[in-house]
Amino acid sequence: MNSLQRLLLEKYQPDSPLLLAPVEVKKAAAKKVMTLIMSSDNFSESVIMKAVQDFNSKHCELLSSSYTLPVAMFGIPAGSWVLVTTGGVELE
Repeated sequence: MNSLQRLLLEKYQPDSPLLLAPVEVKKAAAKKVMTLIMSSDNFSESVIMKAVQDFNSKHCELLSSSYTLPVAMFGIPAGSWVLVTTGGVELE
C-alpha cells in the first residue's frame, strides 16, 4: 500500500483491516548534480543574469534549481550560473 492509499483509507475507511498492516518506509536515494551553465570567468554579470532570467521564465518548474552562485563553490567562481538537479533534465 502506498502512502496515498493509506491516507485515503485513514480518512474514508478508518476501520479498514488494511490499516493494520505495517508501514514500509523507503527513503529515496537521489544524487544531486550541479551543472555549470555559464562561468563568471567567461561571461559578464549582465550577460549571465539576462540568460538566467530568460531560462527561468521559460522553465518555471526549474526556477528553484537554476541560479547564480553567491560564493565560489567546488571550484566554480562566484556569480556563475548553475543548474542543480537530481538526475537528468530534459528540456525542449
